[in-house]
Amino acid sequence: MNEEDYKSPLPPRRPNLDQSLGENEVVKPVEVVEMPKVSSETTVEKEAVVAGVKPKINLPIKKFFIVGGILAILGLVVFKIILPMLGGRTNEPVTLNYWGLWEDAGIMQGVIDEFETKNPNIKINYVVNQKNDYRTRLIGRLAKTGTDNSVPDIYRIHSSWLPMFDDYLASVPTSDYYDVYKKDLMVKGSFKAVPLMFDSLMLFYNKDLLDAAGKDLPKSWFGLEATAKELTVTNENGGIEVAGVAMGTTENVDHWSDILGLMMQQNGVSWTANEAQDKEKIQSILKFYTLFLTQDQVWDNTLPSSTELFANGKLVFYFAPSWRIFNIGEMNPNLNFGVAPVPQLPTLANVALDKVESGEADGALTNRHWATYWVEAVNSKSKNQQEAWKFMEFLTSKESMEKLFTTASQVRSFGEIYPRKSMAASLNSNLKVKPFLDVANFAQSGYMSSRTFDDGLNDLGMIKYFEDAINGIVNENKTAETVVETVILGMQQTANFKIYKETFGDEAVRLANIVKRVSEKYKIRMVITASALDALRLKDLGVEVWLQNVDEYGEGKHTGWVSAQQAMALEIKGSLINHFEHQGKKGTIAKIIKNKPKDFEMMCCVKTTGQIEDWVARLKPDYIFYEPPELIGSSDKSVATEQPESIKKAVEKAGEIPVVVGAGVKNKEDVVVSLKMGARSVGLASGFVLSEDPERVLTDIAEGFNSV
Repeated sequence: MNEEDYKSPLPPRRPNLDQSLGENEVVKPVEVVEMPKVSSETTVEKEAVVAGVKPKINLPIKKFFIVGGILAILGLVVFKIILPMLGGRTNEPVTLNYWGLWEDAGIMQGVIDEFETKNPNIKINYVVNQKNDYRTRLIGRLAKTGTDNSVPDIYRIHSSWLPMFDDYLASVPTSDYYDVYKKDLMVKGSFKAVPLMFDSLMLFYNKDLLDAAGKDLPKSWFGLEATAKELTVTNENGGIEVAGVAMGTTENVDHWSDILGLMMQQNGVSWTANEAQDKEKIQSILKFYTLFLTQDQVWDNTLPSSTELFANGKLVFYFAPSWRIFNIGEMNPNLNFGVAPVPQLPTLANVALDKVESGEADGALTNRHWATYWVEAVNSKSKNQQEAWKFMEFLTSKESMEKLFTTASQVRSFGEIYPRKSMAASLNSNLKVKPFLDVANFAQSGYMSSRTFDDGLNDLGMIKYFEDAINGIVNENKTAETVVETVILGMQQTANFKIYKETFGDEAVRLANIVKRVSEKYKIRMVITASALDALRLKDLGVEVWLQNVDEYGEGKHTGWVSAQQAMALEIKGSLINHFEHQGKKGTIAKIIKNKPKDFEMMCCVKTTGQIEDWVARLKPDYIFYEPPELIGSSDKSVATEQPESIKKAVEKAGEIPVVVGAGVKNKEDVVVSLKMGARSVGLASGFVLSEDPERVLTDIAEGFNSV
């Protein structure tokens, strides 16, 4: 088979000269099912600690760690599809499970039929998934063995999810890719997915309202602000009848997080917020976004959603991706609207706004756009990877994408926008689609993508911090200066947070709820220690949460550090320090303890009883956590069973400072021995988190406290 078979940009596959072609088989219809809720089957690699005490003892008693991998910010320049060279075919019957999202089975059916006709030994089982909880269900299925018939061989994910799915992404050889994809789909040196579509945030505008006012499309953010103010119409009571632009709030502005993400990219904000000017830039963005409500009054929180108001002809400017065109057409087929590139940020100082808007000032604006798109991936655990990539090769061919577009256009105004640059010209006649193609070469994706329904990086990560900040400004009269610290902290934790599937999102919440139930049932104080990112989220569940570590610096220019003072301001009132996996120098630990705020509790971790005697006891932390490293994570041994006398010795060395014991603690017996040796509490991690029934384990621990 050569490249002309599919007119694909792929290199030709090597033919298998020993293989004979089979007869065409009867093609079965595509199966479309409602996906059941599937919980994640997960494990945890890093240790976590849980401890418990009797009600009369005011001690922290539970801890677990939430860990994960660095999220790469994925740029987007998606125009050609190059897939791996595939080896020889096989005549063995194969069924590929393909988990799709958004695209109906009826649209996919024709392409699948054609592929199965040409490859009679391969059947495609295409499953349309519900959007809610999709990421969680998908992770749960992928965590099963690759031979399980319910596990997808091919699946769709959002481009920002790649780091979370790294363990389940089959790599595509880089030699088969053009360099353009390195910005988008490369993780750890390998390409991990291929796109079937392109989409980005655009500026929708009401043509009738704009023409009636004799106004041109704004090119800059400041031009947008001026035009929106001029075109806003209010009634005698000051209520908005026609809104200038949907900006300023979170609850009724669809895609508000994409707007902020776009502004940050245009303004050169580092996603880790570690650059010296990031704080000032983020403050400026928060002020500008909210002034459309607080100052310009072109929008307010009493209005319907921006999508609904625009469709009703009562909104001049509206930000949205391409698929909103279908929603608007269904809501109001007669609305006269257009689509234009998003406003840009001025790059030249001392240039008049009218010259920027007229285009007289050459190079006066940025040219950065916001991409949000979905990609297809192959399960690295699948036994059918060769056949899966063969189908992907067919699916991303020019003919297949044209067929998908034509089929989709029969049920909506157009299909998925082509991801291949060479195919763009065929869509230029569609005035709603062409603007998307015009900006595709200058678009990048990021953390703030809306409506991914992932309960993770986007929904509960970066977006949540900005949502709280904006709501604080518009609803509680806070200033950008007062809310920016929490935003900075959230950005740093999200961007630098290691994301392992075992404890991210729903799994962390599930474990926290177990802690809450057992703590309330047995009246025992339990404290979760987590990263700063998860601490803020988990404490909203009604559990007590500490940080895993705080740094020595307080107020001042200390970007990237987390202080006890910051934690107290966020109502987090405790932390571990000097943990085995995050040890500090003696002087640093001493400084942290000395400068801790009033009522902030600190538990200093030690590996040996000698450390307690030599220096830790003299620092007088609130608690000492004794954890022999050789027993950490042990499945069959614990400090209570192997070194009970060392517990007694640690208690003696600590004097009046309460001792908490960890390392291998996992059951009632360990608790009883530890308490009898003088410990005031215990800590456990893997024995709880890695258990098949963590609630049973924690219940056993609690009963141990009540039995002594």
